[in-house]
Order: sequence, then C-alpha cells, then structure tokens
Amino acid sequence: MYIYIHMLPGAVMAVATQVAARPEAAGKTIVVIFPSSGIRYVTHPMWAAEVEEAFKALPKPPNMEAEPLVLYKSS
Repeated sequence: MYIYIHMLPGAVMAVATQVAARPEAAGKTIVVIFPSSGIRYVTHPMWAAEVEEAFKALPKPPNMEAEPLVLYKSS
C-alpha cells in the first residue's frame, strides 16, 4: 500500500504518532488531516510503472458526464 504524500504531511503524521504514543492518549482516537495529497509526485516519470499497474488493476470508471436535463419540451 502506498500513501502519496510529501514532507509536510509526513511531518504531521510523525507528530500524530508521537502524540498517540503518550499515556494520556491511550484509548483515544487521533485524527490527522494531510495538507497535501501528493498527486503532483505521482505524475513524475519515476512512478510510471506503478501508475500503469494501478490502471490495469482498477476497474474502468463509469461515464460521469451529465445527461442533458430536459424540464419542459414543447411540440
């Protein structure tokens, strides 16, 4: 499993891990919001093989284009 993130979200996760390890955090839920999805790094040629593998493994997405909406049709 890959999580495509850069340094800032990685630092956020590292701090959240440290906070979660504290005794007072036992049994509590720690929520982390990554400030970057890292999508710009996936488009780098270095990831070409992984991207190709993912496209082959995932099902083709449905057609999400909106159909024309007709509220009233006069003759």
